[in-house]
Amino acid sequence: MTVVVAVYLLLLVLVNFSPSQQWLTDKVEMSLEEVLQTEIDIERVEVGLFNRVTLHNVLIHDQQGQEMLKAGLLSAKIELAPLFHGMVSLRTVSALDADLLLYANKKGEKPNFQFV
Repeated sequence: MTVVVAVYLLLLVLVNFSPSQQWLTDKVEMSLEEVLQTEIDIERVEVGLFNRVTLHNVLIHDQQGQEMLKAGLLSAKIELAPLFHGMVSLRTVSALDADLLLYANKKGEKPNFQFV
């Protein structure tokens, strides 16, 4: 058990080390852009204890290119079991210092956040 905890803590330190952190940030940004089919900017990704992932200074555009979400901090816990099946399940999601621009241009038209 002690070895497992030590390896887990070592991985956290390595992932949050600057070169690894930039690589992880780039990977998360590209993956989200691919899934959501829109432009996303993330300054930094931080991995914490107990499966917590924190995104710093996040900007997400809608599919028309307009700013949809701008947040100083987005944080969530990732459930591990679904990862083994190729799925991502988030819980305890929070946004701090966030601005949202959500709209629909006309009645009956899909809102700008529908693709999420």
